[in-house]
Formats: sequence, structure tokens, C-alpha cells
Amino acid sequence: MPDLPARLQKLRVRDLLLLEYISESGSLQRVAERLHITQPAVTMAVQALEDAFGAALVQRGRRGVALTRLGEAVLRRVVVGRKELAEAYALASNPEAPHIRLGCSPIASLRLLPKALERLFGEAGHDEFRMSLTESAVPVLWDMLEKGDLDAIVCAMPGAAQMDFTRPGIALETVGLERMVIVASRRSVVAAGRADMATLAAQRWILPPKGSLAYPMLAEWFAQAGLPPPLATITSASFQTSIAIASKVGMVTLVPESAALDMADTLEIEIIETDSEWRQASLVFAYRTTSECQPVVATLRACFSAGAP
Repeated sequence: MPDLPARLQKLRVRDLLLLEYISESGSLQRVAERLHITQPAVTMAVQALEDAFGAALVQRGRRGVALTRLGEAVLRRVVVGRKELAEAYALASNPEAPHIRLGCSPIASLRLLPKALERLFGEAGHDEFRMSLTESAVPVLWDMLEKGDLDAIVCAMPGAAQMDFTRPGIALETVGLERMVIVASRRSVVAAGRADMATLAAQRWILPPKGSLAYPMLAEWFAQAGLPPPLATITSASFQTSIAIASKVGMVTLVPESAALDMADTLEIEIIETDSEWRQASLVFAYRTTSECQPVVATLRACFSAGAP
């Protein structure tokens, strides 16, 4: 890693916070109040920050101040650095109980996390670690990882990216595979045998939100059959809720195969066979490379990888 230029080495953490506070408030006066200094002092600090970076980071207008496009790009990196510094301080304050911030998609929480933690607790020296677990949708998890709010995540790849995926400061490895399937109540008219696409399109559907990863897969699948995607009678982000409703009211839904298999017997649902095969999506353990030096992160990664296909 190259050394920092001398003009950047003179900056203080408070100087870097200026960009964050300006972005939030749009007012140098409010920034001054927040930092408990005078507005002229803030103006001088902004000038010193721009001199250090050799570019304009803040622009002034009739409605106050705002970051330039370059200022916004610098801010994204600075925020990540501030969060990394806070985590480093927390680690130094309590080195005997390292803290990991892990994010999981719902399906990863059910399928992969319990077994990985079972392996982790079986490893010597990891009895005292602390974990903050965030369960959310895949796009949200990737955004939080990139912003430095999480150390690692376990979920599907973002968007349609299944190969040639690169993000600065983030590494990943495949720890599982998941196939999306269509599910209906065993009393449904489509549960009697193999269903064609036209029949499926005519059913009442419980669908994931259009912003989810599963919905574009469904739309693509129907498009290959020359059909528009089905309309959602109910929109639900919870696979478990979708399965439970489908089992009671005779509707059709799209869920991960593992979730359907887990609930098949108790809720009397059936995976609907079709003429088309869903492609499998990769589940990955992705982590910030700055977290790799933490032994608990490296061990947790190994625990997830141990269950990979």
C-alpha cells in the first residue's frame, strides 16, 4: 500500500468528519455548532481539506453548501474509514472478546448460519467472541458491506452477477447453492402434475417485491416462454409467510427450494414441476479485506466454507 502524501498525513479525524456533516446539514453554521467551533474555523478547515486533496470538495450556492461529485466520492471512502477506525478502537478496548458484524439473508440464516456457528463454537479459542447479526434483503446487505457497516455477509450475489464479480476491498467465496422453485398447496389445481407456463401464469400469485433478486428471475423465466410475468395478488418479502399463505388459500408462490422442503410436510405444500429448469444461484461468504486479519472472521469464513458443495 503506498504511503499517504504528507499533506494528507496532517489531517485529523475531525477534518474528515466535515464532509459527512456538510452532506447531512448543507450549512457551515450547523456544522460549526455540531463541532463546537466557529463558522470561520469551519471555513478554514474546509479549505485545508481541499488543499490536502488538491481538488474542490465543497460547492457553495444560494441554499447553502453541498459536496461536489468528487466530494461525494471522497465521502464514501471516508465514511468507511471512520467505521473501520471505530471497530479498531472497539477491538483494542476489548481484545479478549472480538466483535464481528455479520449480515445474512433469510435463507442463509436458516440454512447455513446454524451449522457454521456449530463449527465455530467447536473451534478452540472462539468462545468469547461477540456477534451482531443483521438479517435483511440481499441488496441491502451488499450496500451495508460496501459502506463498512458490516464485516461480512452470507447471501446470494447481487443482481445477476454470478461470475467475474469484483468490488474494491471485498473478497468472497462460494459456500452454497440455492434453486428457486414454484410452490402451491397440495389441493391446488397445478399440484396434480407437471404444469405448463400458461396455466401457471393464470394462477393467483404471492410474489417477492420487484426490487428483490427473485422477481427478475421469475420475469425472465416467463419471458422465455413468451409470456409476461404473472401479476401479484399479494407481495411479500418473507419466504416463510408466502409459503404459509399459499398452503391455506390455494395460491402459488416462488421461494428457495430449501425453504419449501423444510416446510413441505407441516404445511402440505408441493413443489410444482415445470418444463423449464431454474438455474442455481450461488450463496457466498463475502467480507471486507480489512476484517481478514481478525481471527474470528477467518475462522468463520472457514466454517461456512466447510459446508460448501
